[in-house]
Amino acid sequence: MDVSTGITPETSAQIKAAADFKASPDMAGGYVVAGEHKDELLPNLFNGEPTATMKKKWEQLQTMEKQIYTNIIYGKEPIDAFDKFVEEWKSQGGDQITQEVNEWYQSVK
Repeated sequence: MDVSTGITPETSAQIKAAADFKASPDMAGGYVVAGEHKDELLPNLFNGEPTATMKKKWEQLQTMEKQIYTNIIYGKEPIDAFDKFVEEWKSQGGDQITQEVNEWYQSVK
């Protein structure tokens, strides 16, 4: 975000961002949009041991998530594909993980 305002890059992150801006202005523009909306991000408060379902299903769910985001961003899937992904994510363990994490959170609150 800082680099997009024209500051001289000093930190390693700023130097990398400046290089990204030159190499791929569209991708760098994504960083700017993310920076403009950083106050809307929800931090992940879960810092416990992976739940039983996470141990079995988390890697698969993360792969599904990355695939759908990438496919939507690059126009290989319509935006509506996200809704189907959410249904699949929930049915393939996401709802169970959410329940387990919420139970953990209540136990440490």
